[in-house]
Amino acid sequence: MNTKALKMNHPNNSMANKSLFAVLNLRTQYENIVSFRKTYDLPSYSSDIDSLYYFINHGAKNNRFRKRFDEAMNIAKDIIKSYENEKTNLSGVHGQEEQAVRSLHPVGR
Repeated sequence: MNTKALKMNHPNNSMANKSLFAVLNLRTQYENIVSFRKTYDLPSYSSDIDSLYYFINHGAKNNRFRKRFDEAMNIAKDIIKSYENEKTNLSGVHGQEEQAVRSLHPVGR
């Protein structure tokens, strides 16, 4: 089975739907930018979801003139977009799985 062709033709495929490894690479890039010499004014230099939301919403106040700020902001937005897309897809997949299980094992018969 050609999994590459299958993935490319999958109806949920989009630019925001990145592979796990691509998202991990983006997180590493983000952390390398904002933690370099600790010049960014942030409560945390990690790339967890809360830190990324903080950076997107408040990072420009004290950091917009820092080196590679625009790149860090774009990476943070890409990671959040991918995260939001996966949250949406997972809830849809979970609902489909639940429905399939119910059809295989009907309650009350």
